[in-house]
Parts: sequence; C-alpha cells; structure tokens
Amino acid sequence: MIADDAVKTLKIDQAKQALGKEIAAVVYDCFSGFDPDAAGILGGAIKAGGLMVLITPELPLWPEFDDPQFAKITAYGNPKPEFSYYIKRLIRIISESSDCILIQQHKTLPNLSANYQTTPASPPDFSDQNKAIESIKHVVYGQRRRPAILLSDRGRGKSAALGIAAGQLLQDKARRIGVTGNSKQSVANVFKHAALTHNIVADSLCFYPADKLIESKPEIDLLLIDEAASIPLSMLGRILEIFPRIAFTSTVHGYEGTGRGFMLRFKELLDSHCRGAETCILSTPIRWAQDDPLDAFLFDVLLLNAEPAGISLRHINKSKADNSKVDTSKFEFSVIEKSDLVENESLTRDVFGLLTQAHYRTRPHDLRHLLDAANIRLFGICQPGQLQRQLQQRQIIGVAVVAIEGGFDHETANKIWANQSRPKDHLLPELLCAQQGLIDAVKLKTARIMRIVVRPEFQRHGVGKGLLTHIFNFYNHEVDLLGTTFGANLAVLQFWLDSEFMPVRIGHNQSRNSATHACAMIKPISPRGNQLATLAGNKFSGNFRYQLRAVFPSIDPEFALLKLLCDRIA
Repeated sequence: MIADDAVKTLKIDQAKQALGKEIAAVVYDCFSGFDPDAAGILGGAIKAGGLMVLITPELPLWPEFDDPQFAKITAYGNPKPEFSYYIKRLIRIISESSDCILIQQHKTLPNLSANYQTTPASPPDFSDQNKAIESIKHVVYGQRRRPAILLSDRGRGKSAALGIAAGQLLQDKARRIGVTGNSKQSVANVFKHAALTHNIVADSLCFYPADKLIESKPEIDLLLIDEAASIPLSMLGRILEIFPRIAFTSTVHGYEGTGRGFMLRFKELLDSHCRGAETCILSTPIRWAQDDPLDAFLFDVLLLNAEPAGISLRHINKSKADNSKVDTSKFEFSVIEKSDLVENESLTRDVFGLLTQAHYRTRPHDLRHLLDAANIRLFGICQPGQLQRQLQQRQIIGVAVVAIEGGFDHETANKIWANQSRPKDHLLPELLCAQQGLIDAVKLKTARIMRIVVRPEFQRHGVGKGLLTHIFNFYNHEVDLLGTTFGANLAVLQFWLDSEFMPVRIGHNQSRNSATHACAMIKPISPRGNQLATLAGNKFSGNFRYQLRAVFPSIDPEFALLKLLCDRIA
C-alpha cells in the first residue's frame, strides 16, 4: 500500500495496521489469498482519487486456484476446496461492474481515455460533520446522561468529528477527556484530529482500554467511544452506569461486523440508562466523493449493506392448541446449497442479512467461510408451498449454519485427550474431550449449530424449534450428536433447554468479547451419542453445584441463569 508518501508491504493478517490511516493506493496480490476482511479494511482506507488494484489468476481459472486462504477455512481432517464458490461470485461482480477496469494478460489494453474521464474533485461537504461536532460538545455543556450517538457508513468522518470536538473543548477550557475503542491503534484518527485542532497537553486526552476504564473509573469530563460495537454490550452497560457524559460512534455497514443488529441491542441499554440521546447521522462522504465507485464495489462484494427483506405474518398458520406457536410441520425446510447462493444474489443478501442482523459481529470473511468450507451446511425454512418462489424472492423465514465436527480415529483421540493436539475447527468435541475427559466425544460425529436465526416477525412462534427438529431428522443417520456453544444469557439458554438440549459445560471465565460465560449443550441422536450425553450430563451436574461458590462467586446478575441450570440438572 502507499501511505504517507511511502510504499509499505503488509501480509494479509497485518491489514489492521491500515485502520485509522488514509491510503493513496493499494495493490492486493490475490495469489497470496483473498481475505474479504483485509480487502474491506484496506479498501476503506483509500482516500479520494486513490486506486485499488487486484492482481489475480486468470478469471476463468481463479475459482479452481489453490488459494492460501483455504487453510483458514478448512477444518482439520477435511479436504481443501477444489472450487471456490466465493471467488465465482466475486468474478461475477467484477465482470458486471462498469467501474472495474479489467486488464488481462495477452489481451488488448482497455481504452482508458475513452471510458474513464477524470474530473476535478468537489470540495468536501463538512456540514454533517459540523453538526456531529456540535452534538458532541453539547454532551459537555448540556444535561448529564444525554449521550450523543454518531452513525454513518465508512469514510464519513465520525472518528475525525470526535477528535475535532475534543480539540475544541480542550481549547475552550482545561478538561480531561477519555477515549476508548477496540485498541489504541484503531482510535489514532481521533488523536490525530484533536492534535490538529489544539495543542494537546499531557493527560488531557487519554486512551483507556474498556476493561481498565470500568476498573479504574477515572475522573473525566467526557468519554469518547469510537466504534461502540467493538465493545461488549455488558461493558457498555457498565460504562453508561459510571460515566454521565459520553459520545459514541458506530458504523452502520462495516467490515468488522457492526450495523443495525448492534444498534437494536444498544438502544435497549440507552433507554435503561439515559434520559435521552441525540442521534446524529453522517451521510455525506468526506474521505471520498458521493457515489464513489470503489465504495459501491466493496459494498457489493463484502455485502456490507445486506439486510433481510420484509415479510408478512398474514400467512402464519397457528395451531389450535397454542396460539403462540405455528404448525411448523407444514413449513418447508431445505438445505440451501452453496451453488444456490452463488446463482441467486438476492438469496445471498437475504441469508447474510439475517445472519448479520442476529449476530452483529458477523464479518465479510464469514461469507467466504459459508461458501467454501467443506464441513459447513446451511439450512433454511420457508412458509408452506413457498419454497422455490421464496428462494427467488429472498423471503427465507429462518436459517441455521451447521458445522460437522469430530469423527477422529483412536490415535488422534488419545492425543487430544492428552492435550497434545488441538485439531482446527472441532470446537465442541475437543472441549468435551480435553476439558471434561470424555475421549469418545472426539470419536463420535457432532453437528454443531454455529448459528440459528429466525426473522423477528416469526420469533416466539416455535419456528426456531421447528428448524432444529428438521436438522435433527436430517442428521438422524449421519451423526451421533447435535450440539451448540454460545455466550450464555437467560433467554438463549431457555431456548436450547426447551429444545431438549442438555448443558454439559459452562466456562469458568467470562469472554472478553461478549462478557458472558460460554455454555456448551448437546442433544443425542444415535445410541452412542445417548451414552456420551448421559456421561457428560452426569459429570456436569455432579460438579456444577460445587462450582457455584468457588468458581462463580460474583455472578449475581446471572443468578437466574444458574438457578435455571440447577433446576434442570436436579
């Protein structure tokens, strides 16, 4: 990449070094592997007038190219893909785009002068950013517990607005302002623009990691949180309790997994902790021009703006026995093939939009994993008689992503049991073997439900449980267990318990990302699976009550969750 008038070489896994920077040009060598996350980070850092060059294999041969990224998505014991559906989709988007310049070896160069005219760039429009700056300053001058929320897509100047507002506030009066975010590097733009506005005095503008912020409770006049979705919601709740004057930013469609799914959950926190909030939407780009072709191209390739289509409840057929349920036996279930997704862009956007809405940390690379990983299957559910038509009209009601894990031989199982081997992407069997001492767990095959999501309009009608029933029947003769792992909260735990899954482990430590305890649950399918489930359940129930005081001494907010577990294993 070219930044600060210097050429810098980065490995793909170093792409995050471009966060907070402005880049003149990027040359991406796709022979080193195409990582959608890296492409999004680097492409989003390119400023107006910049260029992104992809060096690729010949397009007709690219899907069959032995992409180094296959190692990242191939689970241990599975064959590497021989064909990339993700790259096939990427080629279609490149070929259909009128803004992509395609230069092919041994072929005539395109006539750039005829098709691509350069025009003088218009001066940036700072009106949205100026309104955002005033909103941030009003947090300090106005009433307590009325935060400012800055929302926009990439390149609209959110981070710069935080920095400029901080500089102006410090110029006006001696203050202490705190900044937090994913990392100090990721908020560099805030400090850069603050320094351009005002000569920053030591300790007047300081970065705090989110956990240290909660722990130390520094005395500050204003807290700036850049990319709030990078911080667990439970931590954001604690921060809202401690600090009365806060300004947040969040990217609506971002490469790191933010979006509206996060804002729906975040709004609940704001409503419970604040007297109100001022939301400021920055829609005008600053880093590049309106309708920038590279921005539009990356949005399409990475599905940054994928959202599920609306759908009506009018066709729901509720059972007479329970008005809160629907008769899922009449719904149509299907394995959604990877070829279906590649050939139907509307279906792809609908499915990925659902996954993003339910799991706001969904990243662009998750689509590549879904399309190219050999051990991944996607299941969908539609209303009666609507399957083919709805697939075409992108009206899927719910989806589940399932990974096949385990099935190892005796030698490999012994190595896992002895902590001498950690096979990639076999989370649940490895956990039961290495942590619970159940060596048969890695010998049996498990279908782990990585994600399950139902449209909000259809939730609490039994649709999710119907989808689980279908998955159970589909794998009836293929695997020994169904399983899942998730960050435990009361509602999610209740769903899995009601679906006849049994808890087999709850993590001792809270996850830094979710600030919840990881919970593992299983449901037996085969006789061997039933034997293992009985052993795992007995082992868990025998230890769990004794662990409550020793391992979970400060878990009061989750007492209801733990009590529910105790009641179920009694």
